[in-house]
Amino acid sequence: MEASSRSALANDSVLIGIAGPGSGGGAWPADNTADTLVDVIGDIANLTTWACVSAPPAPADYDIDPQPPDGFIDVINDIARLAGLFDHKGS
Repeated sequence: MEASSRSALANDSVLIGIAGPGSGGGAWPADNTADTLVDVIGDIANLTTWACVSAPPAPADYDIDPQPPDGFIDVINDIARLAGLFDHKGS
């Protein structure tokens, strides 16, 4: 793994351990479908349906970037951040 990838994953540690929507309390937040993988159909598509909406009414767990959350689901922060985690496995 490249150093830049390791660094990016280390920065994702703030996302680990916070429950995602519908997860029953145990999903990696970037994996909001709780299938252990960040994918387009489940996770990224779910988040994009809430683009340009404040949280709430959007699920607060979708407001993953910046830290601390800014209360808004946006393309530059939240969706781009989640897309950057595509195909990563969570815990």
